Amino acid sequence: MAKYSVKEINAMIDAKVKEAEALELDQIRQYASIDCGTGNLEGNAKVVALTDSILEKIPGIKIRHIATPTHGTMVVATVNEGNPNGKIVLNGHLDTVFKPGDVAAHPFHIEGDIGYGLGAVDCKGGLVVAMNAVRILAETNLLPDKEIRFLFNCDEEVGSTECGPYLKEEAAGAEMALVFEPARGDDGILTARKGNVTYSVEIHGVSAHAGTSYLDGRSAVVELAKKIMYLYEHNIDEKTVQFNIAGIKDGGRPRNVVPDYAEAKVSVRFFDADELAYIEKCMKEVAVPYIDGCTVKVTRDGITEAMSHTEGNINLYKYIKGVGAEIGMDLSEQITSGSGDAGLFTTMGIPSVDALGPHMFKIHSTEEHFRVSSVLPRTRLTACILAALD
Repeated sequence: MAKYSVKEINAMIDAKVKEAEALELDQIRQYASIDCGTGNLEGNAKVVALTDSILEKIPGIKIRHIATPTHGTMVVATVNEGNPNGKIVLNGHLDTVFKPGDVAAHPFHIEGDIGYGLGAVDCKGGLVVAMNAVRILAETNLLPDKEIRFLFNCDEEVGSTECGPYLKEEAAGAEMALVFEPARGDDGILTARKGNVTYSVEIHGVSAHAGTSYLDGRSAVVELAKKIMYLYEHNIDEKTVQFNIAGIKDGGRPRNVVPDYAEAKVSVRFFDADELAYIEKCMKEVAVPYIDGCTVKVTRDGITEAMSHTEGNINLYKYIKGVGAEIGMDLSEQITSGSGDAGLFTTMGIPSVDALGPHMFKIHSTEEHFRVSSVLPRTRLTACILAALD
Protein backbone atom coordinates (compact mmCIF):
# COMPACT_ATOMS: atom_id res chain seq x y z
CA MET A 1 0.00 0.00 0.00
CA ALA A 2 1.20 3.53 -0.77
CA LYS A 3 2.74 5.33 2.21
CA TYR A 4 0.66 8.45 1.67
CA SER A 5 -2.76 9.41 0.36
CA VAL A 6 -3.09 11.26 -2.96
CA LYS A 7 -3.84 14.50 -1.15
CA GLU A 8 -0.77 14.08 1.04
CA ILE A 9 1.38 13.33 -2.01
CA ASN A 10 0.00 16.36 -3.81
CA ALA A 11 0.87 18.60 -0.87
CA MET A 12 4.38 17.16 -0.67
CA ILE A 13 5.16 17.78 -4.35
CA ASP A 14 3.28 21.07 -4.69
CA ALA A 15 6.26 23.42 -4.38
CA LYS A 16 8.43 21.46 -6.79
CA VAL A 17 5.64 21.20 -9.37
CA LYS A 18 5.12 24.95 -9.29
CA GLU A 19 8.86 25.56 -9.54
CA ALA A 20 9.00 23.38 -12.67
CA GLU A 21 6.86 25.59 -14.92
CA ALA A 22 9.58 27.75 -16.43
CA LEU A 23 11.90 24.75 -16.78
CA GLU A 24 9.31 22.61 -18.55
CA LEU A 25 8.30 25.36 -20.99
CA ASP A 26 11.96 25.95 -21.83
CA GLN A 27 12.47 22.23 -22.44
CA ILE A 28 9.46 22.18 -24.78
CA ARG A 29 10.89 25.24 -26.54
CA GLN A 30 14.23 23.49 -27.04
CA TYR A 31 12.51 20.40 -28.47
CA ALA A 32 10.31 22.46 -30.80
CA SER A 33 13.42 24.22 -32.14
CA ILE A 34 14.77 20.99 -33.67
CA ASP A 35 13.75 19.62 -37.06
CA CYS A 36 13.22 15.95 -36.20
CA GLY A 37 10.82 14.40 -38.68
CA THR A 38 10.97 10.61 -38.82
CA GLY A 39 14.23 9.54 -40.46
CA ASN A 40 15.97 12.90 -39.98
CA LEU A 41 19.10 11.43 -38.40
CA GLU A 42 20.73 14.75 -37.57
CA GLY A 43 17.58 15.98 -35.88
CA ASN A 44 17.12 12.70 -34.06
CA ALA A 45 20.66 12.92 -32.67
CA LYS A 46 19.93 16.40 -31.32
CA VAL A 47 16.64 15.29 -29.77
CA VAL A 48 18.30 12.27 -28.15
CA ALA A 49 21.02 14.49 -26.66
CA LEU A 50 18.40 16.87 -25.26
CA THR A 51 16.38 13.97 -23.86
CA ASP A 52 19.47 12.52 -22.19
CA SER A 53 20.24 15.89 -20.57
CA ILE A 54 16.74 16.03 -19.06
CA LEU A 55 16.77 12.42 -17.92
CA GLU A 56 20.17 12.88 -16.28
CA LYS A 57 18.53 15.23 -13.77
CA ILE A 58 16.63 12.24 -12.31
CA PRO A 59 18.59 10.74 -9.39
CA GLY A 60 19.52 7.10 -10.03
CA ILE A 61 18.58 7.09 -13.73
CA LYS A 62 20.21 4.61 -16.12
CA ILE A 63 20.10 5.50 -19.84
CA ARG A 64 20.54 3.25 -22.86
CA HIS A 65 20.26 3.86 -26.60
CA ILE A 66 18.95 1.48 -29.25
CA ALA A 67 19.95 2.24 -32.85
CA THR A 68 17.37 1.42 -35.52
CA PRO A 69 18.33 0.52 -39.11
CA THR A 70 17.20 3.80 -40.74
CA HIS A 71 15.15 5.96 -38.35
CA GLY A 72 17.73 6.93 -35.75
CA THR A 73 18.00 6.17 -32.06
CA MET A 74 15.46 5.13 -29.44
CA VAL A 75 15.99 6.08 -25.78
CA VAL A 76 15.44 3.61 -22.94
CA ALA A 77 15.92 4.81 -19.36
CA THR A 78 15.16 3.15 -16.02
CA VAL A 79 14.80 4.06 -12.37
CA ASN A 80 14.87 1.23 -9.80
CA GLU A 81 15.93 -1.13 -12.56
CA GLY A 82 15.10 -4.77 -11.90
CA ASN A 83 12.80 -4.04 -8.96
CA PRO A 84 10.92 -7.31 -8.32
CA ASN A 85 7.71 -5.53 -7.30
CA GLY A 86 6.73 -4.60 -10.84
CA LYS A 87 7.55 -2.47 -13.87
CA ILE A 88 5.79 0.66 -15.13
CA VAL A 89 6.30 1.80 -18.73
CA LEU A 90 6.22 5.51 -19.60
CA ASN A 91 6.07 5.93 -23.37
CA GLY A 92 6.30 8.77 -25.86
CA HIS A 93 7.97 9.45 -29.21
CA LEU A 94 10.87 11.58 -30.38
CA ASP A 95 9.89 12.10 -34.02
CA THR A 96 7.53 14.52 -35.76
CA VAL A 97 5.82 14.66 -39.16
CA PHE A 98 7.63 17.82 -40.31
CA LYS A 99 10.35 18.32 -42.91
CA PRO A 100 13.70 20.15 -42.58
CA GLY A 101 13.24 23.91 -42.53
CA ASP A 102 9.73 23.85 -41.04
CA VAL A 103 10.95 24.74 -37.55
CA ALA A 104 12.72 27.87 -38.81
CA ALA A 105 9.60 28.89 -40.69
CA HIS A 106 7.36 28.28 -37.65
CA PRO A 107 9.41 29.06 -34.53
CA PHE A 108 8.23 28.30 -31.02
CA HIS A 109 6.43 31.14 -29.27
CA ILE A 110 3.85 31.70 -26.55
CA GLU A 111 0.83 33.96 -26.82
CA GLY A 112 -1.06 34.15 -23.54
CA ASP A 113 -2.05 30.60 -22.59
CA ILE A 114 -1.18 29.14 -25.99
CA GLY A 115 2.22 27.72 -26.91
CA TYR A 116 2.97 27.31 -30.61
CA GLY A 117 5.64 24.96 -31.95
CA LEU A 118 6.12 22.01 -34.26
CA GLY A 119 6.10 18.81 -32.21
CA ALA A 120 5.66 20.87 -29.05
CA VAL A 121 2.67 18.80 -27.99
CA ASP A 122 2.99 15.78 -30.32
CA CYS A 123 4.79 14.47 -28.47
CA LYS A 124 7.49 16.57 -26.80
CA GLY A 125 5.19 18.11 -24.20
CA GLY A 126 4.32 14.62 -23.04
CA LEU A 127 7.98 13.62 -22.76
CA VAL A 128 8.66 16.70 -20.64
CA VAL A 129 5.69 15.94 -18.37
CA ALA A 130 6.77 12.32 -17.85
CA MET A 131 10.42 13.06 -17.15
CA ASN A 132 9.78 15.95 -14.77
CA ALA A 133 7.10 14.06 -12.85
CA VAL A 134 9.56 11.24 -12.14
CA ARG A 135 12.32 13.72 -11.30
CA ILE A 136 10.07 15.44 -8.76
CA LEU A 137 9.18 12.11 -7.15
CA ALA A 138 12.82 11.07 -6.94
CA GLU A 139 13.77 14.37 -5.34
CA THR A 140 10.99 14.07 -2.75
CA ASN A 141 11.60 10.36 -2.04
CA LEU A 142 8.12 9.46 -3.31
CA LEU A 143 8.94 7.04 -6.11
CA PRO A 144 6.88 3.83 -6.04
CA ASP A 145 8.65 0.63 -5.08
CA LYS A 146 8.71 -0.49 -8.70
CA GLU A 147 10.87 -0.14 -11.78
CA ILE A 148 9.97 2.83 -13.97
CA ARG A 149 11.03 2.39 -17.57
CA PHE A 150 10.96 5.24 -20.11
CA LEU A 151 10.56 4.06 -23.71
CA PHE A 152 10.97 6.93 -26.17
CA ASN A 153 10.91 5.65 -29.74
CA CYS A 154 11.94 7.47 -32.91
CA ASP A 155 9.45 6.31 -35.56
CA GLU A 156 5.96 6.42 -34.06
CA GLU A 157 4.76 8.75 -36.80
CA VAL A 158 5.31 6.01 -39.39
CA GLY A 159 3.81 3.24 -37.25
CA SER A 160 6.88 2.28 -35.17
CA THR A 161 7.98 0.09 -38.04
CA GLU A 162 11.52 -0.31 -36.69
CA CYS A 163 11.04 0.44 -32.98
CA GLY A 164 8.02 -1.84 -32.56
CA PRO A 165 10.01 -5.01 -31.78
CA TYR A 166 12.21 -3.10 -29.33
CA LEU A 167 9.15 -1.63 -27.60
CA LYS A 168 7.73 -5.13 -27.17
CA GLU A 169 11.00 -6.48 -25.80
CA GLU A 170 11.51 -3.61 -23.37
CA ALA A 171 7.87 -3.53 -22.19
CA ALA A 172 7.55 -7.28 -21.64
CA GLY A 173 6.24 -8.06 -18.16
CA ALA A 174 5.10 -4.53 -17.38
CA GLU A 175 2.05 -4.18 -15.16
CA MET A 176 0.90 -0.99 -16.87
CA ALA A 177 1.83 1.44 -19.64
CA LEU A 178 1.26 5.19 -19.42
CA VAL A 179 1.48 6.83 -22.84
CA PHE A 180 2.15 10.56 -23.13
CA GLU A 181 0.59 11.48 -26.42
CA PRO A 182 -1.28 14.81 -26.11
CA ALA A 183 -4.59 15.17 -24.32
CA ARG A 184 -7.84 15.99 -26.08
CA GLY A 185 -10.45 18.37 -24.72
CA ASP A 186 -12.31 17.93 -21.44
CA ASP A 187 -9.19 16.62 -19.66
CA GLY A 188 -9.74 13.27 -21.34
CA ILE A 189 -7.82 10.03 -20.92
CA LEU A 190 -7.83 7.52 -23.78
CA THR A 191 -8.73 3.90 -23.09
CA ALA A 192 -9.08 2.87 -26.75
CA ARG A 193 -7.78 4.06 -30.09
CA LYS A 194 -7.87 2.70 -33.60
CA GLY A 195 -5.14 0.73 -35.27
CA ASN A 196 -3.78 1.68 -38.68
CA VAL A 197 -2.87 -0.61 -41.56
CA THR A 198 -1.07 0.60 -44.69
CA TYR A 199 -0.73 -0.79 -48.20
CA SER A 200 1.03 -0.07 -51.48
CA VAL A 201 -0.80 -0.66 -54.76
CA GLU A 202 1.36 -1.03 -57.88
CA ILE A 203 -0.11 -1.40 -61.35
CA HIS A 204 1.62 -2.33 -64.61
CA GLY A 205 -0.19 -1.79 -67.86
CA VAL A 206 0.82 -1.58 -71.54
CA SER A 207 2.03 1.65 -73.16
CA ALA A 208 0.86 2.73 -76.59
CA HIS A 209 0.43 5.86 -78.68
CA ALA A 210 -2.59 7.67 -77.28
CA GLY A 211 -3.79 8.64 -80.77
CA THR A 212 -2.95 5.98 -83.33
CA SER A 213 -2.84 2.93 -81.03
CA TYR A 214 -4.97 3.80 -78.01
CA LEU A 215 -6.82 0.48 -78.02
CA ASP A 216 -3.53 -1.42 -77.99
CA GLY A 217 -2.65 0.18 -74.66
CA ARG A 218 -3.70 -0.82 -71.17
CA SER A 219 -3.83 2.25 -68.95
CA ALA A 220 -2.38 1.72 -65.49
CA VAL A 221 -3.85 5.08 -64.48
CA VAL A 222 -7.37 4.05 -65.43
CA GLU A 223 -6.87 0.79 -63.55
CA LEU A 224 -5.72 2.72 -60.49
CA ALA A 225 -8.67 5.10 -60.77
CA LYS A 226 -10.99 2.10 -60.67
CA LYS A 227 -9.24 0.86 -57.52
CA ILE A 228 -9.54 4.27 -55.86
CA MET A 229 -13.28 4.46 -56.53
CA TYR A 230 -13.77 0.88 -55.34
CA LEU A 231 -12.14 1.69 -52.00
CA TYR A 232 -14.04 4.96 -51.63
CA GLU A 233 -17.32 3.17 -52.27
CA HIS A 234 -16.43 0.58 -49.60
CA ASN A 235 -15.88 3.08 -46.80
CA ILE A 236 -18.06 2.38 -43.77
CA ASP A 237 -18.42 5.95 -42.62
CA GLU A 238 -20.55 5.21 -39.58
CA LYS A 239 -17.72 3.01 -38.25
CA THR A 240 -15.00 5.35 -39.59
CA VAL A 241 -13.51 2.48 -41.60
CA GLN A 242 -12.36 4.86 -44.32
CA PHE A 243 -9.74 4.14 -46.95
CA ASN A 244 -7.38 7.08 -47.44
CA ILE A 245 -5.53 7.02 -50.76
CA ALA A 246 -2.46 9.21 -51.17
CA GLY A 247 1.03 9.20 -52.68
CA ILE A 248 -0.35 8.67 -56.19
CA LYS A 249 2.28 8.40 -58.94
CA ASP A 250 2.44 7.37 -62.57
CA GLY A 251 5.31 6.34 -64.81
CA GLY A 252 6.01 9.89 -65.90
CA ARG A 253 4.90 9.28 -69.48
CA PRO A 254 3.79 12.26 -71.60
CA ARG A 255 0.08 12.82 -72.15
CA ASN A 256 0.18 11.36 -75.66
CA VAL A 257 1.21 7.93 -74.33
CA VAL A 258 -1.08 5.44 -72.61
CA PRO A 259 0.58 5.12 -69.14
CA ASP A 260 1.96 1.70 -68.30
CA TYR A 261 2.61 2.28 -64.59
CA ALA A 262 0.78 3.78 -61.62
CA GLU A 263 0.96 3.41 -57.86
CA ALA A 264 -0.77 4.63 -54.73
CA LYS A 265 -0.45 4.38 -50.96
CA VAL A 266 -3.44 3.38 -48.82
CA SER A 267 -4.03 3.92 -45.11
CA VAL A 268 -7.08 2.79 -43.15
CA ARG A 269 -8.00 2.67 -39.46
CA PHE A 270 -9.68 -0.17 -37.55
CA PHE A 271 -10.90 -0.93 -34.04
CA ASP A 272 -11.07 -4.71 -34.00
CA ALA A 273 -10.33 -7.98 -35.81
CA ASP A 274 -13.63 -7.88 -37.73
CA GLU A 275 -12.87 -4.46 -39.19
CA LEU A 276 -9.34 -5.56 -40.09
CA ALA A 277 -10.73 -8.66 -41.81
CA TYR A 278 -13.09 -6.46 -43.83
CA ILE A 279 -10.18 -4.23 -44.87
CA GLU A 280 -8.11 -7.24 -45.93
CA LYS A 281 -11.04 -8.56 -47.97
CA CYS A 282 -11.35 -5.25 -49.80
CA MET A 283 -7.63 -5.12 -50.56
CA LYS A 284 -7.80 -8.65 -52.01
CA GLU A 285 -10.49 -7.36 -54.37
CA VAL A 286 -8.22 -4.46 -55.30
CA ALA A 287 -5.58 -6.99 -56.37
CA VAL A 288 -7.91 -8.36 -59.09
CA PRO A 289 -7.34 -6.48 -62.40
CA TYR A 290 -10.24 -4.54 -63.89
CA ILE A 291 -8.60 -4.07 -67.30
CA ASP A 292 -7.52 -7.20 -69.16
CA GLY A 293 -3.77 -6.92 -69.62
CA CYS A 294 -3.02 -4.96 -66.45
CA THR A 295 -1.34 -6.56 -63.44
CA VAL A 296 -1.91 -5.39 -59.90
CA LYS A 297 0.33 -5.95 -56.88
CA VAL A 298 -0.95 -5.12 -53.37
CA THR A 299 1.57 -5.11 -50.52
CA ARG A 300 0.76 -4.60 -46.86
CA ASP A 301 3.48 -2.23 -45.69
CA GLY A 302 2.80 -2.12 -41.96
CA ILE A 303 0.29 -2.24 -39.16
CA THR A 304 -0.17 -0.35 -35.90
CA GLU A 305 -2.27 -2.48 -33.61
CA ALA A 306 -5.53 -1.14 -32.23
CA MET A 307 -5.72 -0.12 -28.58
CA SER A 308 -8.72 -2.28 -27.74
CA HIS A 309 -11.17 -1.28 -25.02
CA THR A 310 -9.98 -3.95 -22.60
CA GLU A 311 -10.96 -4.51 -18.98
CA GLY A 312 -7.36 -3.79 -17.98
CA ASN A 313 -7.41 -0.41 -19.73
CA ILE A 314 -10.76 0.47 -18.18
CA ASN A 315 -9.61 -0.46 -14.66
CA LEU A 316 -6.39 1.54 -15.05
CA TYR A 317 -8.43 4.52 -16.22
CA LYS A 318 -10.71 4.22 -13.18
CA TYR A 319 -7.66 4.32 -10.91
CA ILE A 320 -6.35 7.42 -12.69
CA LYS A 321 -9.75 9.07 -12.65
CA GLY A 322 -9.84 8.53 -8.88
CA VAL A 323 -6.39 10.04 -8.46
CA GLY A 324 -7.43 13.00 -10.58
CA ALA A 325 -10.56 13.57 -8.52
CA GLU A 326 -8.42 13.87 -5.38
CA ILE A 327 -6.47 16.77 -6.92
CA GLY A 328 -9.43 18.53 -8.51
CA MET A 329 -9.29 17.07 -12.04
CA ASP A 330 -12.35 15.58 -13.75
CA LEU A 331 -10.78 13.13 -16.21
CA SER A 332 -13.28 11.90 -18.78
CA GLU A 333 -12.82 8.57 -20.57
CA GLN A 334 -12.24 8.99 -24.31
CA ILE A 335 -11.79 6.93 -27.48
CA THR A 336 -10.16 8.17 -30.70
CA SER A 337 -9.76 7.04 -34.29
CA GLY A 338 -6.07 8.03 -34.20
CA SER A 339 -3.54 5.22 -33.82
CA GLY A 340 -0.45 5.03 -31.61
CA ASP A 341 1.92 2.85 -29.60
CA ALA A 342 -0.67 2.30 -26.86
CA GLY A 343 -2.17 -0.28 -29.20
CA LEU A 344 1.06 -2.26 -29.14
CA PHE A 345 1.09 -2.40 -25.33
CA THR A 346 -2.60 -3.32 -25.14
CA THR A 347 -2.06 -6.11 -27.65
CA MET A 348 0.64 -7.47 -25.33
CA GLY A 349 -1.95 -7.65 -22.55
CA ILE A 350 -0.51 -4.68 -20.64
CA PRO A 351 -3.19 -2.39 -19.16
CA SER A 352 -2.64 0.95 -20.89
CA VAL A 353 -3.97 4.48 -21.05
CA ASP A 354 -2.99 7.28 -23.39
CA ALA A 355 -3.19 11.07 -23.78
CA LEU A 356 -1.40 11.96 -20.54
CA GLY A 357 0.43 14.87 -22.18
CA PRO A 358 -0.67 18.53 -22.37
CA HIS A 359 -3.79 19.59 -24.28
CA MET A 360 -3.32 19.56 -28.06
CA PHE A 361 -4.63 21.67 -30.91
CA LYS A 362 -4.04 21.24 -34.68
CA ILE A 363 -1.26 18.65 -34.39
CA HIS A 364 0.39 17.51 -37.63
CA SER A 365 -0.08 21.03 -38.99
CA THR A 366 2.19 24.07 -38.96
CA GLU A 367 -0.33 25.64 -36.55
CA GLU A 368 0.29 23.00 -33.87
CA HIS A 369 -0.17 24.45 -30.39
CA PHE A 370 -0.97 23.52 -26.80
CA ARG A 371 -2.52 25.02 -23.69
CA VAL A 372 0.33 26.24 -21.49
CA SER A 373 -1.82 25.96 -18.37
CA SER A 374 -2.24 22.21 -18.97
CA VAL A 375 1.46 21.35 -18.57
CA LEU A 376 1.76 21.56 -14.79
CA PRO A 377 -1.57 19.82 -14.03
CA ARG A 378 -0.48 16.90 -16.20
CA THR A 379 2.89 16.80 -14.43
CA ARG A 380 1.14 16.84 -11.06
CA LEU A 381 -1.30 14.12 -12.18
CA THR A 382 1.48 11.84 -13.45
CA ALA A 383 3.47 12.23 -10.24
CA CYS A 384 0.41 11.42 -8.12
CA ILE A 385 -0.51 8.41 -10.28
CA LEU A 386 2.93 6.90 -9.74
CA ALA A 387 3.43 7.82 -6.09
CA ALA A 388 0.01 6.49 -5.04
CA LEU A 389 0.50 3.04 -6.59
CA ASP A 390 0.21 0.09 -4.25
